Amino acid sequence: MNTFLLSSLLLAFVTTACSQPSPRPEPPVTPAEAKPEPAKTKPEPNELDKISLCHDGKSHYVGLLPHPRQLHQVFYGDGQTFQRVRMPPWPLGGKWFFEPREYNPQARKNWRGSDLRVHSQLEVKREKNFCQLSCGKRKIELELLDAKTVEPLLAATTIAEPLPRRKPFALARDRKGTYYLVDTDDRPEARDFRVFRGPKGNLAPLKMVNIVFDSKGKIFSTKSGELRLVLEEEHSFWITGKQSQQLINVPIQDNLPLIYNELGVYLNMPLGTPCDIF
Repeated sequence: MNTFLLSSLLLAFVTTACSQPSPRPEPPVTPAEAKPEPAKTKPEPNELDKISLCHDGKSHYVGLLPHPRQLHQVFYGDGQTFQRVRMPPWPLGGKWFFEPREYNPQARKNWRGSDLRVHSQLEVKREKNFCQLSCGKRKIELELLDAKTVEPLLAATTIAEPLPRRKPFALARDRKGTYYLVDTDDRPEARDFRVFRGPKGNLAPLKMVNIVFDSKGKIFSTKSGELRLVLEEEHSFWITGKQSQQLINVPIQDNLPLIYNELGVYLNMPLGTPCDIF
């Protein structure tokens, strides 16, 4: 085969190969709302004798771990897996935990800045072999396990960090009973906002984003701008097109039982406390 013919065949092959479209790479598959698993740790060997653990005889466990600042931290589980409970605000001791679903009107409204009506606790007295879980007004007597039972049980398992959860950010309503709830992730300065609207027990999520966040107020809007929720210190407003409706601001702290038990957004949702299982 002469040189001219060989060069022509090679050129034709290269041209044909280059003209073929390259296969498009497959897009990465990403979960819609991927949430990391809570980190898990094992109790330190020198902590095991300081841990108290109680149970009800039905694979429901709750106990106290040592904590460097607030003395204790509540944890709970089924004997196979355990979960730490989020620490209460200082200066409450670590045997307390936030539990607005189990409201106790007889508790103190203001104890050093904390509202005990929306907090529950685990009380353990080793010297009296006493263990009692309080979920609001409910008192649950439990059996305090001895060290010989606790140490091998916990040595074979891990204790996960507190569950991530949402918290109410703002609440308003109109004079017909339609509520407007904004919540966010329970982290300091979090702005992962969600907006809900509807009658009590049937609030529905709205596709709105935060477009203004300053000292004078917050504004949430749909993509088109047709619907807006304006939150201000004295009043809030629901705006539909050119129509504006004034709303009544509802204090979050005074209405936690309403938010968690009646509006419907948090119903049947675990809060990461032992009252989830007891």
